[in-house]
Amino acid sequence: MQKLIFVSKNSQVDRYLHSDLQDNGLAGRGILFIALSPAVYSYLKRLNIPAHNTLPYFTTESHKRVLDKSRALTGWLRENVKIAESEFGHQHACREAFVFLSRLRMHYSLKLIEIVYNAVDVHHPTVIAASLSEKKYYPDEMNSFPENYAGQIVKSVSQEKSLRFEEIGDYKDGSFARIKHNAKNLSRFLFRWFEFSLWSRKRLLENLLNNRSFILLTTKHYNMDKLAEKIKGEYGKNRLFFLNDPAIPDCCLPDFIIRMLNNKLRTIIKDQRKSFNELVKKINADSALFSYRGIMLGVFLAQDPRNNIMNYIIYLFVWLVRLNNFIKPAKPIAILSCGNRPDDVALAEMADSNNIPLIFISHGSHVQPKNDYEMIEWGEQGRMFLSAPFSLLALQTPLAEGYLKVFPSESKIIRSGPLIWGTPVDPAKSRALYEGMFSKKYDRKKTRIVLHAGTSKIYSRFYVYETGDEYLQSLVDLAASVEKIPDTVLIIRIRPSFEITLDTIKSIVPFSEKVILSTEGRFIDILGIADLLVSFSSTTIEEALQNRIPVLLYGGMGRYQHIPAYAIESGSHLPRRALYHVKESRDLEYAISNILNLSMDRERDSHLFDQYIYTENERQSIFDLINSYAKKQGYFS
Repeated sequence: MQKLIFVSKNSQVDRYLHSDLQDNGLAGRGILFIALSPAVYSYLKRLNIPAHNTLPYFTTESHKRVLDKSRALTGWLRENVKIAESEFGHQHACREAFVFLSRLRMHYSLKLIEIVYNAVDVHHPTVIAASLSEKKYYPDEMNSFPENYAGQIVKSVSQEKSLRFEEIGDYKDGSFARIKHNAKNLSRFLFRWFEFSLWSRKRLLENLLNNRSFILLTTKHYNMDKLAEKIKGEYGKNRLFFLNDPAIPDCCLPDFIIRMLNNKLRTIIKDQRKSFNELVKKINADSALFSYRGIMLGVFLAQDPRNNIMNYIIYLFVWLVRLNNFIKPAKPIAILSCGNRPDDVALAEMADSNNIPLIFISHGSHVQPKNDYEMIEWGEQGRMFLSAPFSLLALQTPLAEGYLKVFPSESKIIRSGPLIWGTPVDPAKSRALYEGMFSKKYDRKKTRIVLHAGTSKIYSRFYVYETGDEYLQSLVDLAASVEKIPDTVLIIRIRPSFEITLDTIKSIVPFSEKVILSTEGRFIDILGIADLLVSFSSTTIEEALQNRIPVLLYGGMGRYQHIPAYAIESGSHLPRRALYHVKESRDLEYAISNILNLSMDRERDSHLFDQYIYTENERQSIFDLINSYAKKQGYFS
């Protein structure tokens, strides 16, 4: 290849196609696009432009290399970031939030460096090109990764490898769009702040007038609303409320708003900005640590402390002060959290300091790591288990106990069994769903259903999760295999994202009468019609095991088993098991066909799943616990 063009957005492709770069003597000869996201790869395919996705350039060894580097960087940040002292506390929560978000940003950069270097080493181009911008302000630190990261990294690699760099087109500043974005987000922040103020005052007034406290849930998502219905049945709807989402701006607050805060908070903000400025100097000074394969990483972290992650942490602290001013006098009977909020660790600290029970029910699957790389990733991803002083951890399956053997917790542990996932399927609803999907097209008695369900982690998590391109490749492999198996249908259950939209998946995965896409309805009802679940790393694996549905682990180039499973190779004998694993796509058809031919029965083969399920005698009711908390505090006396 004479030229590699790295693109992360469709607009960059269009910019190149309509620029003068095609007339520089290289047009039509040895040009290859490298799509840095599945959405762009899909777009290039639709235009019939020669392109590769990231699969050839981000291998299992790449996953390992970036995690080794990530461990060193994360440890340094955790030791060196300083959170301003105050009477309000929350230093630990803000530090962990800073490290978590910084780690996402570092992982994005590390992955890009690895991809660009490996692509250059494979193709030996003379020119590499990308979109380059000098814009430094990016308001959305949580989900939006700056376009110019890729351009800066490609340019840096070109310098390291003595290659010519070409910039794709002219960059348009987009100042008006940024002003519009900031105005919209500022308005939303002020509304949510005002809304929370009204809501919290109403709750406190009810407590004062009626001497009636309440149970607080931190979200309606992840089936917490279903759990709430059960709690209402026990205590009544007037004793349960959902906590409002955090009111944290994802834009830079104007100074006039900051001046409206009290003196203590203004002092804290001033001190925190000073502390972050000092951190920036440290990052820039430690060039050896903050570089990877010769590329400086510091530039992507050491930005203006009023922007991005650092700015976010300051306003998180302001939100936590406001939240604490509600939690402390409200003193709810108990708080139930599933760990999906940025203020979860701080909520645990608030509850602990005010003697309020906080029950943690994880919305994710936590399993015992089996090697050093799993230790790195699970150690960071599971810090909600480790660092927050939750009163109680409610374990939904025995697999979480394996996790806690490696990462112990000081919280009290109960074996609750499934509460927000892994709940029993409803056969009647599943039958109705099957009829709605297939009518009389497929005879249910003869048709076997393979269900794939999982979520890719596009940039932020390595090794124990699939990248977006790995995830889509797994679906392509599955579709090809199921097409060859008689009387078998594949249902692909997806949760679209900004990187993998419905259009993206439809353009890459070969859907047909035997390969069907599912985005509507409850997952538990879809699961109820499955004869086999296929996944890589997901709570859906444990949900299937709880319902005694066999699971095949597949994806990620075979590098990882979420749970120890029986490995299948073509021609090997298949015993009856709850869990199987396939490394290679060439063995996939054999594995699926032979697992289905075992005709696993949920009653006859029930014993195969016992090790993954708490028995009724082992389970403890969280409703009994909440009731005991209430009686102890005198609310139901």
